[in-house]
Amino acid sequence: MISLMAILFILGCSSNSVPTENQALEILSAYNKAKYELNETDLSLQDKQELYPVINDRVKPYLTENNYKNFIANREAWVTIEEAKINNVVKINEIKIDKLTETDDKKSINLDYTITLSITAEEDKTKTKDYSFTAQVTITKENDSLKISRDWESLNAGDLGL
Repeated sequence: MISLMAILFILGCSSNSVPTENQALEILSAYNKAKYELNETDLSLQDKQELYPVINDRVKPYLTENNYKNFIANREAWVTIEEAKINNVVKINEIKIDKLTETDDKKSINLDYTITLSITAEEDKTKTKDYSFTAQVTITKENDSLKISRDWESLNAGDLGL
């Protein structure tokens, strides 16, 4: 009995709560897809401002509670909505992790990455432009789930011609 408890204690102490690179890429991809990509129902809305709560709900599972509040307050879904207003469709083309660093407390990782969005005109699908920009996130474990606790992008409205 004592040896079983000792093994469980050792395993518990050695378990790594820091996400792996594959786990980080998985949450990063899912989050960005929820943030940028819209379906036909979304695009059919007359008032594209109605997309804010839709996108907010989609990203919520990937963000810590505090970062979710910041996402809403800062209207982080603006790129997708502005592109939808002019009948453009945004798709994730590529996400490339440039740098992955474990935090000092060994509870989170910081990721520097490059994301490429493909923006296509709904009326003329042959008109597609790719936009690449750098971004950063911190991914941490919250309530046994991996969540993004910090998110930053270098993207500005002028970068997309908006």
